[in-house]
Amino acid sequence: MLPLKEISAGGIVSKDGQLLLILMRNSKDGVWTYPKGHVEEGETPHKAALREVFEETGYKCELMGEKEIYISQYSFYRNGKYTEKKVYWYQMRPISQSEGIQTPEEIIKTAWVTPEEADKLLFYKSDLEILELTRKNIGGKNGF
Repeated sequence: MLPLKEISAGGIVSKDGQLLLILMRNSKDGVWTYPKGHVEEGETPHKAALREVFEETGYKCELMGEKEIYISQYSFYRNGKYTEKKVYWYQMRPISQSEGIQTPEEIIKTAWVTPEEADKLLFYKSDLEILELTRKNIGGKNGF
């Protein structure tokens, strides 16, 4: 049987030396990560990333470049079906204040954190790799 394929997109949102993280409802206590979600039919990864960041954080953002800064790939089983997932990540900055979380059934809360705080909060290996890559891309440890 062929694996299911999923494509998602998300944003690494930064402002004034801080990153925007979400506490996602995927476990008992939640897990801190970057906002992301599925690319819908007919939607580009760019547009999906901007839409998902807004839905999960309430912030309208703009891309800080057209090219993704990272692509994560992983696989998992969901409902007994093997799934291969690819996620396109884009660097973003907010252009309007938060309107609040649009998907409270998925997201517990959001937080602006320093890169050092993010280093302690982030759980997924790819999220930590993105944090390090982002630091290097934009001028060092506190170059946001």
